[in-house]
Amino acid sequence: MRLAQQRRHVTTRSRTNLLPGCSPYPVHARTGWNDDSEPPSFSPNGATSRCNLRVRPLCNAAAHPPSPSVLIRHTAATFTEYLLEHQKTLNLTDQELAYLAGSMYGAGSDTTASGLGIVTMAAACHPEEQAKVQAEIDAVVGRDRVPNFEDLKLLPLAAAFAAEAHRWRPIIPLSLQHRATKDIVWNEYVIPAGASVSGIAWSIMRDPDVFPDPDVFKPSRWVAPNGRLRDDLKHFDFGFGRRVCPGIHVAERSMAMTTTQLLWAFSLSQDPSAPIDTSAFTEGGIVHPLPFKVKFTPRIQDLRHIIESD
Repeated sequence: MRLAQQRRHVTTRSRTNLLPGCSPYPVHARTGWNDDSEPPSFSPNGATSRCNLRVRPLCNAAAHPPSPSVLIRHTAATFTEYLLEHQKTLNLTDQELAYLAGSMYGAGSDTTASGLGIVTMAAACHPEEQAKVQAEIDAVVGRDRVPNFEDLKLLPLAAAFAAEAHRWRPIIPLSLQHRATKDIVWNEYVIPAGASVSGIAWSIMRDPDVFPDPDVFKPSRWVAPNGRLRDDLKHFDFGFGRRVCPGIHVAERSMAMTTTQLLWAFSLSQDPSAPIDTSAFTEGGIVHPLPFKVKFTPRIQDLRHIIESD
């Protein structure tokens, strides 16, 4: 008897819903669409379908970029310029070039906006943790210049603050789907070849065996006793395995740098008349905090002058 018959068998027809409010499987999926076809519709709650209805006109417009000479003349050396200069060598159509170049920005803009919103929320709601990061920044950088990337290696608490924000309120709570290429045995289950598998990042990053007191915002959990960032602890906001987001290193450094500069320049606090609801987020594959009020108090004298002269 096959192992799949001896154990509980997880199939793509299963309707077990482990995440309330989310459909367990896509309604339908396509790799692309044209003007006459329906866009992809994915769970949760058809959010991707609604998003694509808005994005499709932009994608169609992007498929007809200006001529290479126009773009190159008005831009510095960029990934887009490289694609335009080597389009024939790379054998790219105009549409492929537009989507390839656009994905560099599209993949990072929405996620970065969400991440910065979550960092802002965390700082305003946890002033004691914010103060620890600011004390570290003051000791390393001071207040007469803007922090830079060279400073990051000496600012583990700032990077830990950003990492904890990813864990505390993940940008993509239900990770992107993977497909099993062969039967996989896991505990008492068999995941058959062809099945769609989604890792629930929200639950994974709240495993109390890995993250004690998981509902507590605690950046220090990312710092080793020697004061450096731990290399044995990871968050999964960028996915898993070989299909992990290729921009993970750029995104993490960018988020750590922005967090550092934000907390160097300002102290963030809640508006007493409008407490922040830290559970109020949009629906969809990439979630954003719903609008909330924060007070920004400058920490640096002559802040504008320092920034403009840096």
